[in-house]
Amino acid sequence: MSQGFDELERQLKRAVRARRHTRSTWMRHGHRRTWAFVAIAMLAISAGAFAATRLVGGKSATTQGDELAVHAVIQTAHLPACQLVKPGAHGLALTEGTLLAQITDVLPSLSTPVSASEQAATLRALARSRVEGLLFARTLRTIPVSPHLELLVAVGPREETVRDPAVCAHARLARAEELARNRPVAVLRRARWRLGQDRATAPGVQTLFIYERPVPLPRGELAGGGGSDPIWSGHPLKPGIPLVSGRRDGSRLFIGIAAPNTTHIRVKAHNNSAMHGLPSVVPVVEGFFAVTVPRGTGRFGLLELAADGSVLRPVNLRQ
Repeated sequence: MSQGFDELERQLKRAVRARRHTRSTWMRHGHRRTWAFVAIAMLAISAGAFAATRLVGGKSATTQGDELAVHAVIQTAHLPACQLVKPGAHGLALTEGTLLAQITDVLPSLSTPVSASEQAATLRALARSRVEGLLFARTLRTIPVSPHLELLVAVGPREETVRDPAVCAHARLARAEELARNRPVAVLRRARWRLGQDRATAPGVQTLFIYERPVPLPRGELAGGGGSDPIWSGHPLKPGIPLVSGRRDGSRLFIGIAAPNTTHIRVKAHNNSAMHGLPSVVPVVEGFFAVTVPRGTGRFGLLELAADGSVLRPVNLRQ
């Protein structure tokens, strides 16, 4: 299940707990007898119908649709087609594949093959970082974004899926339609959209892996932190900051993906003296950049620069 669904499920559980501790408006106004009749009537409702009706409660169509989608996922999780699986064996394995346009439109450099020796070196470094999964062999590369930092980059098939994505997606939609009976059309429309955002059932999902490696690598240490991001037609790759990591000295390292035609990134800090000699302008290498912001810098922003030094746009720091 995607992180978005996990968060929605947590919100739903919090809402249910909150309702348990909230007295009914009718009871506050003294309508205890009316509430008793309502309670008796509710006992006659089936469990499935009650699960559907309890989502209404004066909430917006967006909220109802999101929660209804969570229920549809939970109530179909027992189906064989919806059993979560992780493709591939433990460890790393290579395969072939064609990159999505949603990736190459932002990172065209990934379409250019690198040498076999660089692929092998990147694969060994990712293995030391305990990365697991399938990777497209020709996308493996090491990108030196600064004199002291390299990025290990690769693309592979989806990391998380279900046994039969198409059948599971159909079952989830069918369950959502059942739960949405007697609801406004906007509720079902929102639930359908939310279900379409789940990477486990979305068609054609690929995964972008980005890991950092200090240069030189301290003896005995792993390559560094990193992560992965699922990409598909409904969730295209966007310029921004996919990785942020803290340092022992309190500084923060921002690993970013620049928009096309960006050659440099400028740090715009309200307290420039806090940079302590660190570069305020860094290059963009094969679409990636790395910026270190010291502790105590305060408010700051990142600006994308063109080759002539003109400002193209601010970098999206919320991602």
